[in-house]
Amino acid sequence: MIFSFMFLGVYGSVSVNAQEDSSGVSRLQNPLGEMVTGEDGTVINPLIKKIIDTSLGILGSVTLIVFVIGGFLWLTSAGNEQRVDKGTKTMLYATIGILVIFSSYAILSALIGVIAK
Repeated sequence: MIFSFMFLGVYGSVSVNAQEDSSGVSRLQNPLGEMVTGEDGTVINPLIKKIIDTSLGILGSVTLIVFVIGGFLWLTSAGNEQRVDKGTKTMLYATIGILVIFSSYAILSALIGVIAK
């Protein structure tokens, strides 16, 4: 209940701005922001770009934390083979995860480039 009031309080006061040009035609502004032209000439919605960049940044940070945890397990194993194996696998999976994140960014960039043209 409180969340819905907070949501309405924050997003309930959205205003629509219309601009009138010299011919008397009113044009509404895009509420999602102006389109951004990429380096290769593609047009990207800034909201979508911000969501992709933020999510990939968060995933990269989580992967770094998992890699550090794996290194900590490996360094503090004190010769215990199970902990060495667990730390090694954790670091391996973190490395595979970062490769998946990089490849997904490349695939998304190529896909947006094809769709936007």
